[in-house]
Amino acid sequence: MNSSNQGNSHQNRVIDPQILAEACDWLLDIEASPAMLTSAKFEAWLRAHPEHVRAFNHAANTWQLGSVLSQEANSLDQPSVPSPQVISIAQRRPAKSLSKVLTALAATVCLMVFSLSLLPTTPASNNILAYQTQQGEIQQLQLSDSSALYLDSSSRVRVEMQDKRRDVELIQGRVFSQVAHQPREFVVRVNHSTEFVALGTAYSVEKLASAWTLEVYQGVVGVRGGALSGTAPVHAGWGLKYQDNKLSRYRLPPSLQAGQPDWSSHRIQFDATRLEQAIRQINRYSPQPLTLEDKDLAGFAISGVFNLQDVEDFVQSVEGLTQTRSVKTPEGILLGLPRGAGD
Repeated sequence: MNSSNQGNSHQNRVIDPQILAEACDWLLDIEASPAMLTSAKFEAWLRAHPEHVRAFNHAANTWQLGSVLSQEANSLDQPSVPSPQVISIAQRRPAKSLSKVLTALAATVCLMVFSLSLLPTTPASNNILAYQTQQGEIQQLQLSDSSALYLDSSSRVRVEMQDKRRDVELIQGRVFSQVAHQPREFVVRVNHSTEFVALGTAYSVEKLASAWTLEVYQGVVGVRGGALSGTAPVHAGWGLKYQDNKLSRYRLPPSLQAGQPDWSSHRIQFDATRLEQAIRQINRYSPQPLTLEDKDLAGFAISGVFNLQDVEDFVQSVEGLTQTRSVKTPEGILLGLPRGAGD
């Protein structure tokens, strides 16, 4: 890991003048034409190099504070930029009103939330980027090493590409990694002492309140950290769960798409699953919580494949299978209600 001095050194590193100039031009173009914000051209520029994201964040944050690329940039917790360089950039186009600039920035903030693949959820620092999903979102990220990350609903990660390893810190939720084969190890961490290590494989890690799970879909994954360092590697087709200071291994059920968990393709399958358990899993994605009113139906066995982006389909299936009805309320959706005479 980088030392704190190395981190501070990077924080103060001057952004390349040409890249900063491009970032400022993009801000001005977006302010003049907001549609540019969602254009393929802008997205391609952001993806082209990690410094593009850092420069854009720096320019946007500076403008948002009302110091339109002024000498006050050094007052921010962002890399400093020599003022002559900044002034020459600002003079390229006519000055814009602050209100219009803030309007463009508001659109930029909306894009950060809407499009996970464009901007990190926190300002970039060196090659460290942070991402998160909202409830119901499942997003795919393409990393600079050609690996892919899938973030499940309500999940957060920090990603750092180092010279000797690729590091993913799972802060919350669940992540599935399709690792590009390289000599550098690929590590997913759930805390400061537990790491899951691979070179070229595919595996998911879930962080729970007082537990974690590892599921391996391709290759072999090692477990490292403290008392767990002696744990045997986990091979494809197997999972490992740590809860209440105990480790347990289990076989993975067949997935809908070979080599990856069902949720990464926005689907979930139930095979004679208890209805109360199925509802708990669907609630991970539902914008309105589902509640089973008839507790006698808790053990009802439900089977089928459901689209995680279409909770209504699941609700209708429950109605048909249990011969009950559902009602939407301000608090959520009530399931398992008896049918009335007019139903």
